[in-house]
Formats: sequence, C-alpha cells, structure tokens
Amino acid sequence: MTAVRAVEGTGPDAARVVAVARAADPDAPWGEGDFRRHAASEPRHLLLLAADAGADVAAAELGAIEAWDEPDGMWLWLWVLPGHHAGAGAVLWDAVAAHCARHGVTGLRTALPADLPDTLDLLTRHGFREVERQQRVTLPLGARPADPVPPAGITLVRLADDPGLLDGVLALDAECIPDIPGEEGATLLVPGRGWWEERLARGEFDARTIVGAVADGRAVAYTVLRHHRGRPDVADVDFTATLRAWRGRGLAALVKRACHAAAWDAGIREVRSWNDLGNAPMRAVNAALGFTRGPDVLQMRADAWT
Repeated sequence: MTAVRAVEGTGPDAARVVAVARAADPDAPWGEGDFRRHAASEPRHLLLLAADAGADVAAAELGAIEAWDEPDGMWLWLWVLPGHHAGAGAVLWDAVAAHCARHGVTGLRTALPADLPDTLDLLTRHGFREVERQQRVTLPLGARPADPVPPAGITLVRLADDPGLLDGVLALDAECIPDIPGEEGATLLVPGRGWWEERLARGEFDARTIVGAVADGRAVAYTVLRHHRGRPDVADVDFTATLRAWRGRGLAALVKRACHAAAWDAGIREVRSWNDLGNAPMRAVNAALGFTRGPDVLQMRADAWT
C-alpha cells in the first residue's frame, strides 16, 4: 500500500527525497540545502515522499516559478522509480493536486528529460502538455581551462572582483531577456537587484562564477552559473547575454570560456546548459566549446488537471 506524506525540507527525511530523485534521474543535482532554499523563497513550498511496502519509490517538490510572470503558478519536480508510476506515482499526483487546490494554484510547470517516458505519460494523463523543447548539453572539466585572451578594448571581470558589474548585469537582463526564444505568449520576468542579491546570499549564484565582458566601462556581455547544494561539483548555466549592438563578435563564447576557468577555481568539475532548440546561435556556441548533447528536456505546463 502506498503512503504519501509531507516532508520538512529541513528535517532528516529530506535526504530520502534526495535519494529517490537521484535514483529516478541520476542527473538530478538536488540536495537537502536546495530544498531549504526553495522553501525560503516560496511560502506554498511542498516536499512529498511516497513509500510502497515500506520502500521509498517516489517524491515531489512544489516550488516557486522564477522565470515567468505567473504568481498563481508553481514549479513541479516529480521523481518516480520505474515500475511505480501507476501506483505510487498516481497517489503522489493526487497529493500534489490537493495541495494546489488548497493554495489556489492555477498552473503548474515542470521540466522532464525526454528519456523518461513513464513519467511523461503520467504527466500527460493529468493535463500537462509540451510547450518548449530544449537541448541538454554537458561539459566535463578534466583540467583547469585556460583563461581566454579578450580582444582589444574588452576586459573580462568577475563579480567577486568588481561588485559594480551587477549594474551592468541588470542592464543586460533588461535588454536581452525579452529576446529569449521559447514558449509563445509566455511573459518572462526581468529580475531586479533584490532578486540577484537574494540568490547571491543563498549561494545559488556565486560572485566568482559571474563573468562579464566590459568595454568603455560598460558591461556588454555576461554569463552566470547556478550552483546546487546536492552536487557542489556541478553547476548550470543560468543565462548568457550580449547586448544587441555587440552580438556576432564572439562575446558569448568569450565570457563562457572565462566562466569555465572561474568555475574550476570554485570547485566545479562539470558545467551543464539547456538551450531552446530554436536558439541556434547559442547551441552553436556550446558545440564549439565542446559541450556534448544528452537527451532533450521537455518544458511542460498544465493549466487544468484531473
């Protein structure tokens, strides 16, 4: 018989959720500290653990949606071990749906590797649909990458060495985030200073791995990595941006190469990235940098469910 219960993100059972996540998706980077981060940023946060005959077989987390302007929505992470989708997976979904009903949640988003068909079937049966497909790529760092040599007139800086770079990052976000290809009709949020400062304080962003290209005192490109407590040796590219007037000059590749060296110095041994399949320029940049392609990732959403 399946039993589902809420788990405190700060309690000892959070480690059991991590174990289920890793068993269901070996690439999952979550750790107990990440659950605490998510709970701190979302009062509706929920962590669930499902056991069948005393064995942990499924887990879920509901957290904040960061990238889109959807205040009545939440992000769903769902992990189900093979063979348990019809039983524990279904019971776990019922607990998720009940939580959404109690808290007035009217939309859910999730991301799912395309090589998990049973989980995809479970989500599809409950109203999720694919709205975007991304290319997942990884770059193992077997040795410290060389620091790139910038072209004349360009200086490479890390936020850790120049706190003023954050002003340039905010200006880049304001111009570049609306240019991101993706789901038609979705409204992307442009984060403000408080959003950035909060993520720096929580350790999701590290000032050592935020790298900008500066020309005439102005940031014209930057990249930032997102760090995880559960896998301190792995980081994800959160965003790379270049001002429109400076595109086509190789600055995205330049800041990425500089960031890879900075990542090594910060203890990162694998950098991962996701790019919309329609974002051909950034996919080409990553391919040239040596990233290798893994299974595609499906961005999915549900606005009504059963």
